[in-house]
Amino acid sequence: MSNSGAKAALKGYRLQTLYILHEILQSRDSELIFQPEGNEDLAVYQGEKIVRAVQVKALNVPLTLSHFIEPEKKDTFIHRSLDLLYGKESPRVEIVSFGEIGNELASAWSKSDSNREINQGKIRKKLTNLKISDSQVDRLFECLVWHPVVEDELSRKVSKYLSKTLTSGSIEHALSLLTSWLYVASENRTKITHKMLFEKISSIGQYFAEREAHHLEWFKSITPLDNKKDIENIELEKEFYRGVSTRFSHIQANLDTIRQSQLTAIDNKFENSQTIIVHGASGQGKTTLAYRYLYEYVPESWRLQINFIEDRIHAQSIALAIADQLAIFDATLYLFIDVTPRDPDWTALVKALLERPNIKILVSIREEDLARQNISNDQLGFPELVQLNLSQEEAKHIYFNLIEKGVAKPYPSFEQAWLGFGGNGSCWNMCSFLLKLSLLEKSLGVRLVV
Repeated sequence: MSNSGAKAALKGYRLQTLYILHEILQSRDSELIFQPEGNEDLAVYQGEKIVRAVQVKALNVPLTLSHFIEPEKKDTFIHRSLDLLYGKESPRVEIVSFGEIGNELASAWSKSDSNREINQGKIRKKLTNLKISDSQVDRLFECLVWHPVVEDELSRKVSKYLSKTLTSGSIEHALSLLTSWLYVASENRTKITHKMLFEKISSIGQYFAEREAHHLEWFKSITPLDNKKDIENIELEKEFYRGVSTRFSHIQANLDTIRQSQLTAIDNKFENSQTIIVHGASGQGKTTLAYRYLYEYVPESWRLQINFIEDRIHAQSIALAIADQLAIFDATLYLFIDVTPRDPDWTALVKALLERPNIKILVSIREEDLARQNISNDQLGFPELVQLNLSQEEAKHIYFNLIEKGVAKPYPSFEQAWLGFGGNGSCWNMCSFLLKLSLLEKSLGVRLVV
């Protein structure tokens, strides 16, 4: 096929698709079924009965009879039309033209043209030469319907309809996506209803909303938890042991104490639940534990963090942005929500994401903030809970870990350190107690025994 021929074919497919789209959109009969490339370019059914067969032309020259017949061929449009018109269902047979309909055809099928009989005679002669009977020619004159259409007018009507149904995104892009969908439907001769098309338009609107939300939220309210290539361990260590809020880079620098039993508990609970809530009093290491789990158990490209949730509307926007990511992501995403007192609408985000099967949600929250949530477990997908309380056994693990890291000085025994601590408090209280004692010994130059 030459380049000009290829361009003409592509234009013909595009305009054929535009016409089919227009016909389905303007249809008010919900029972009609449209089949691209069915009988002719478009077949329209009511139930199992074919009621319309449409041939679409988009030529740069006026239509003539020669565009529909070929000598010696018995499977031309004219022959197929006669088979339909004399068949049991006798559908309406139409020719839709995006170009000019030639004078001879237009006159012969006109109800009022003064040259009608002359032009009908010319067409009758050509058709009878192809062994088509006079009665068959009469049936063609009686039943064939010719429709000239204008591309700009159809485009305008389709765009107007889409503008009323799409909540976001470009009408031009939506039309492009619908055209691609109809191309595939034409290849497969798929039968389409008005409802199916409306659902496709809705899904395109959803796609646009998700893309828009992705653009708005990514690297703002949503950030990937990436491994940093160059981390300043000394500065991070100073921050971490001074009590600065834990960041993912602190975990990457291995400054925390690994709490294996709690990590295993989270991982086991994720096997049966989509949402895990780590809760406890301030200073119990909820954020640190969550970061450690994500660092140890989840591949780098599969983990995200929510930085803030302004309100329920913002929660929906975040959910759309994540849905957009999930649409192109053939794996399970892990989402971390570190709830603060300023994030009362974190539950709205969890609820919005529960319908997505390939996402796991890890929440860390203070005990008092969790108690304030007036929402039932079923609305959160029946989350599993992991409660953090500092036990003596865990305090012992922290004690030896800090000594091994060289940031705390050893007591004569852990039991003495535990006694000096008072045996009651948070994980951070314990760490702070050991670190302050170590600093005090350094400043005094003596060993203190409590």
